Amino acid sequence: MRLFFRFAAAALMCSTCAAAQADARVIVKLRDQAVGLRQAQAVERTRSLAQRLGIALAHRSQPAPGMLALQASDISIDDLLARLADDPAVEFAVEDRLRTARARPNDTLYDSQWYLQSSEVSAIAADQAWDIVTGDGSVVVAVLDTGIRPEHPDLAPRLVPGYDFITDPALSGDGDGRDAVAVTCSEEILDTVCDATEVVVIDEGHFYDDGLPDVCKTLASRGKRVIIAALDLDMWGLQFPVIERIKEAAGVVRVQQSICAACGKPATHTHRKTPIVGTHIVGGAADFEPRCKDCWSPPKEAHIDSSEMA
Repeated sequence: MRLFFRFAAAALMCSTCAAAQADARVIVKLRDQAVGLRQAQAVERTRSLAQRLGIALAHRSQPAPGMLALQASDISIDDLLARLADDPAVEFAVEDRLRTARARPNDTLYDSQWYLQSSEVSAIAADQAWDIVTGDGSVVVAVLDTGIRPEHPDLAPRLVPGYDFITDPALSGDGDGRDAVAVTCSEEILDTVCDATEVVVIDEGHFYDDGLPDVCKTLASRGKRVIIAALDLDMWGLQFPVIERIKEAAGVVRVQQSICAACGKPATHTHRKTPIVGTHIVGGAADFEPRCKDCWSPPKEAHIDSSEMA
């Protein structure tokens, strides 16, 4: 089997080389010709050129005045271009082939922005999307991460009012941290919702106490729409206790999966990348990343219940 594979590969390479030599196509600009030629004249100029070069040339078309599209046999494209460059009647010659235009930003830092490109499994492959559509400036995008740089020249004139989801004022960049209401227990949510509130959005629902399901039921009975964003499994792969009760009480449960940072498959688990010190396990991208079940492994440290996490 191995010998056959090597033979087949060699045969394929040889046939590819032969095909390349048998089909070398070029566009030639004649030095002394500024207007179009009649068909018979173009064929005669092609024949004369072929005789001087000592190769077989076939006339294909005239793409522009003074230019000939030619096809050569039994010669590589590099050799053909080299011979044409030495001919005194040829102003220039280029390979006749299709070229694909690719949309690429003029950002000087683009080469280092791996997350926009298609070279990493966890990147968004924007370089491929830009070939299809470059977007619409009227679309408002919400950044649900560690924020943006408001002074960036690409963003400064386009920012619109929104919400800050960064708790620490030292990291928020605007001096006041996030604009959402912070609570220390689920019961406090009821005190922060006024009669005019229509929608209550609760983030990090897996870290709340056991009273959250009852609080959500109370809000729903008051005509409020309640949306909870949460993880179902902790880093040890165990179900967060409060999440099971929330699922039972919810009218709609929508599961969203991230992409495994190791292999690119759908992620189902949270992988801890750094050691756990005490009970302080909350962290960011430096501490956690999404993983599929095959690429995930639980922390070496003993399991910490969500009620004890800091």
